[in-house]
Amino acid sequence: MRINEQERNINRHPLFGMKIAVTRSRTQMKQFADMIEELGGTVCPLPTIDIKKFQYSEQDQAIRMLLQSVAEYDWLVFTSVNGVRYFMELLAQFSMESTKLANVKLAAVGPQTAKELESYQLTAGLQPIACYQAEGLLDALKDKIGIGSKVLLARGNLARSILPDTLSSWGAEVKDLIVYETVAASGQASGERAEILQELAAGQLDMVTFTSSSTVTGLLELMSNNGLIDPIRILSTIPLASIGPLTSATLQEKGLVPAIEAKQSTLAHLLQAIVLYCERLDAVASVCQCKQISPNNMISKEEGEHL
Repeated sequence: MRINEQERNINRHPLFGMKIAVTRSRTQMKQFADMIEELGGTVCPLPTIDIKKFQYSEQDQAIRMLLQSVAEYDWLVFTSVNGVRYFMELLAQFSMESTKLANVKLAAVGPQTAKELESYQLTAGLQPIACYQAEGLLDALKDKIGIGSKVLLARGNLARSILPDTLSSWGAEVKDLIVYETVAASGQASGERAEILQELAAGQLDMVTFTSSSTVTGLLELMSNNGLIDPIRILSTIPLASIGPLTSATLQEKGLVPAIEAKQSTLAHLLQAIVLYCERLDAVASVCQCKQISPNNMISKEEGEHL
């Protein structure tokens, strides 16, 4: 294949030939996997966490009363897509409908969370402009929360304390409702997952992606529990892609340096960062290849001027 034809193929499928491990939960794997495959990449599913609905009994009167009084809150804050999904499931479990939220001001941590609300015919009245994490929510809420404001947070069991702590310091009355839990999927691997772990150990993967801090700790536990010696050394030899600064900080705490970090904490921005990284690698490889080619075999200036 001529070089310009190869380049056109790369432009259409910039991840062509890349084997990329996705460490999200199995139930949330498809969206990101489809995005990677659309750009020509090969997805290696390596779920490291499970997302589960937090269990409340229908006889739990405290939860029933909380849900019945949700309209009394000034703000209902969702910090993830999972928060929306499992809060709605909790309403349904207690025989309540999303219409109870019709007059409640809703805040979403980012566009995907806002989109999930829309699937229930609800609209987020507030979301951060760019920082799609707790700090961004706080910045967006700071002029709207006062002494005595009632705020309900719908979150997971691993959520950081900065959001309720800061809101409380502003004088708000905060209820932190756990609607889902994240647990490590770090047991004995079998089938495809076991094969991918072996490929990882053998250096046969081109990249590992992380979409939360829990996927970092989950993968390290999974590797250790399945007999992979020195997981840190193994991962140090492979480009690691992080969805944002919090996930990158967790990688760094473990002694790992992400090669890629999304500018904003969304799957779309993570994929964009991965593509830019691969394009840079392709450009460097092309230049190096050109320097090794005999002048008689060099491509024309028109075909290679951008290298």
